[in-house]
Amino acid sequence: MDKILSNRTRWIATLLLVWNLIGIGFFLTQYLMTPEDIAKLPSTEQFLWTHMTARVWIAYAVAVAAGTLGALGLVLRKGWALWLSALGLIALIVQFTNPVLLKVASEQGIGIMAFPMFIIAVAAVQTWLAWRWRAA
Repeated sequence: MDKILSNRTRWIATLLLVWNLIGIGFFLTQYLMTPEDIAKLPSTEQFLWTHMTARVWIAYAVAVAAGTLGALGLVLRKGWALWLSALGLIALIVQFTNPVLLKVASEQGIGIMAFPMFIIAVAAVQTWLAWRWRAA
């Protein structure tokens, strides 16, 4: 039973690491967008990108870095995975409670928040798993 659980947790941790590495890819792609790239986006996304404050960019960077390192810690079975996963979750909450994003969501409908909420849910699961596996 322990071997089955160990294999399952290893797979889950690996999937979380891949998920977070994809997040780093998205961060880099979005951070390096040129004004021409932004001009090709739908008007709502253009508005959001042009109104991202330093606080949001910093939270985004911390979220993907801490989340990725936390997932790596899960793969390696390290206790520090909990603290980095929790930091990533907190940074995501800061990122997605951006007043500009919330204003757009209130005007255009809560549907715009579906993917951010999914991202927060994945980070919450990662943090919970890090807590559970640390206690085991």
